[in-house]
Amino acid sequence: MGYLALKLQSAIYKIRYTDTYTKLGIGMLFAAVVVLIFVLVALQSHTKLQSELSQPLPTLAPSTAKEKPSALTQKFYNLLPDERQADAISAQILRSADSLGMVFEHAEFKSIPVDDAHLVVQHIKLPLKGNYIQIRQFLNTLLNAYPSLALTEFKLQRDDATRDQVESQIEFTLYLRKGQP
Repeated sequence: MGYLALKLQSAIYKIRYTDTYTKLGIGMLFAAVVVLIFVLVALQSHTKLQSELSQPLPTLAPSTAKEKPSALTQKFYNLLPDERQADAISAQILRSADSLGMVFEHAEFKSIPVDDAHLVVQHIKLPLKGNYIQIRQFLNTLLNAYPSLALTEFKLQRDDATRDQVESQIEFTLYLRKGQP
């Protein structure tokens, strides 16, 4: 038998014939060492992450509006409808609400200035009255027909629980590609 095997047998014998409190103390000491190792590893990774975060971020030169967009960005802009189609899309939104039998008294169309020289943003606010199914069909139809149309605000209100009529405030944002001069 080797020296290590003999020492191991001796340690096992001593542990086997020690009292319960000594075994409990040794177990707690072992658990404390394991927890200490985990805490030190976590502290080391936290310190490393904190030092990485304290490094200043590289600054990029501000882009000017006259720069040409990259090929991928240009593909994105080409997917958007042209700004000259804004009136036709707005008219289609109103026709869609009308064809579903919803009531609207007025609609607000407002162009929003953006810092992007290739993008036009238009906000559309519609207060509509109709039943819940009509409003869902309206939203589903428009959002599927115009992928560049985003639903930015949607509120429903019903005055009486027994009535089928629902009042809604709907706001869309329509993203358009700036037309070539």
